[in-house]
Amino acid sequence: MKQRLCSVVFGGVFLLIGLVFLWAGIPHTNLVTCNRIALNQVDCQQQEKILWWIPIKTVSLKNLQAISLGKGTNYYDSIVYFISLKGEENNLMFGNSLNLEDIQGDLLKAQQFFQDSKKISLTLARYKAEYFVAVLGFLLIILGFQIMTWKSIN
Repeated sequence: MKQRLCSVVFGGVFLLIGLVFLWAGIPHTNLVTCNRIALNQVDCQQQEKILWWIPIKTVSLKNLQAISLGKGTNYYDSIVYFISLKGEENNLMFGNSLNLEDIQGDLLKAQQFFQDSKKISLTLARYKAEYFVAVLGFLLIILGFQIMTWKSIN
């Protein structure tokens, strides 16, 4: 009985670690979509998706008022750049990157959209997938199940 409990606990640890790795490795998409409602009103929505189509988080921004380059620091005290979209009630951050050049193209695109009232919509997208991490997570999950269901031969 004690051996069975140990294998379930030990296998469960591998299973949980595998699930964390799988979650970190599957494709994540971060989208910001802005639509011009009136000549001087732009509403935006930020949506995070996994596996390209499953939404996991959606945030709306009413009446976009400014778009600017934001700067902050991460856990390692490195400078992180992002696009800051300021709205009437809240703000959105998009595109965290250590490299300024990664942000500048999207920033220019967003600023041109904001200034040009003829453009009716804007979409900014960031895609991230770590397939090696996802495969490693899947293998850890399989190993965890194998350990949990292992039967000793007496």
